[in-house]
Amino acid sequence: MRLLISIILVFYVGHCFSQTVFAADSLELVIKSSPDDTNKVNLLLDVARKSFTADVKKSFKYGYRALRLSQKIRFKSGEASAFNILGVCHYQVGSLDSSENCYLNALEIAEKNNFFKVKIKSTGNLGILYTNMGKYDKALEYLNIALRANEAASDSASIARNFADIANVYAYSDKIDLSISYNYKALELFRKLRIKSGEANVLNSLGSDYDDKNMYSEAIYYFNLSAKLKEELGDRKGLANTYLNLGKLFNNTKKPDSALLVLEKSNMYNTEMNNNEGLANCNNNIGLAYSIKGNEHKAIKHYTIAYNLAQNCGSMLVKEVAARNLSSSYRNTGDFKNAYIFYKRSKEIGDSVKNVEIESRIAEIETRYQTEKKDREIEAKSHEIEVQNQRIKTQLIIVVLIILFVIIVATLLYNRYRIKQKSVLEKEINLQQKLQFQAVIEAEEKERKRIAQELHDGLGQLLSTAKMNV
Repeated sequence: MRLLISIILVFYVGHCFSQTVFAADSLELVIKSSPDDTNKVNLLLDVARKSFTADVKKSFKYGYRALRLSQKIRFKSGEASAFNILGVCHYQVGSLDSSENCYLNALEIAEKNNFFKVKIKSTGNLGILYTNMGKYDKALEYLNIALRANEAASDSASIARNFADIANVYAYSDKIDLSISYNYKALELFRKLRIKSGEANVLNSLGSDYDDKNMYSEAIYYFNLSAKLKEELGDRKGLANTYLNLGKLFNNTKKPDSALLVLEKSNMYNTEMNNNEGLANCNNNIGLAYSIKGNEHKAIKHYTIAYNLAQNCGSMLVKEVAARNLSSSYRNTGDFKNAYIFYKRSKEIGDSVKNVEIESRIAEIETRYQTEKKDREIEAKSHEIEVQNQRIKTQLIIVVLIILFVIIVATLLYNRYRIKQKSVLEKEINLQQKLQFQAVIEAEEKERKRIAQELHDGLGQLLSTAKMNV
């Protein structure tokens, strides 16, 4: 019952996609009237970017126009961006070799001219491309370079995308626990940043992870969340991928009829977008559904389509699965000759994709990234401690200087006070001494006058006596 409800949720959440109106149409008039300069290149690139999901042919058209004009006017930044956009276009239609050439051209120009943004974009895109080509060690190498650069730039959105892309590498190389770990890191960042498209893709990847761990209820839960978001966003390519993964899950749980229903929807969307890799994946799983139903001839028909499409678009992963499936179906029909041929092909492809050297290289890259991350964290912590210590030292110096200043000012004020007090005291002493001196003089003068008076009086008496004797 739970599984049935989940299927209904996927199908009936809504089939009406909001029509995305791009600036491409309104810009076309501006582009036609614009001179051949860098502004025109940027307009062409803008239209190419906005046409990715809705019309990859339009994206190709404007991408090549931007490339030719950039080369004509020697606009290196525009040339690098155009190569990167064209790499995405080729990747979307499954032309992986052409995609690789475009990304490498973009990276070369960006490195020579120090175009940081294009360099990081093309580096990350190469990582995604090498994942699908089965070159897991190279994929991790490029993705970790991009991750370190984005961490240094504190670009959270790009870091989240890097986490999601690294998770895919680990999923394809059967390291599911690591894949889940990186997907949760990506999901946390995407939700924090409210980037719905990134969240939808990570939910889809988590569904695949839990499907690989045979935790089917968890897988369906995440697939449903992903499908709802992608329908809201009108992401037809994303829905094609989610329906493909649901088809895989139903095949894993031996429900081929349910698988065929969702796989036909995925096939329809991939046909609309001319996505050869998606079509190859769909046909692989449609073939598996028919094989489960016991119809090996129909299974072989779809496996063959998948094998040829994968070979044309250069997807080693899908090609290896198709060859393995063909070997199994031919064996079941008694055609042991073709069964052996495709067994050998699947083994050759598998050995080239998954060998001991690559496994050790993947482990080495992950260990190196984690070590470098810890070293950066330790370095950042040490720097933080050093800055904190320096701040404390500066604060102590300021406090000491303030204390010294206060002491000096207080000393000056005290000395000034003492001098003032001394001056007042001296004035008081001088005044007292003056008063005492005046009192002494006055006393002496009074005594002098008294003596003089006595002498005068005595002399007068003597004279009076003398007269009487005469």
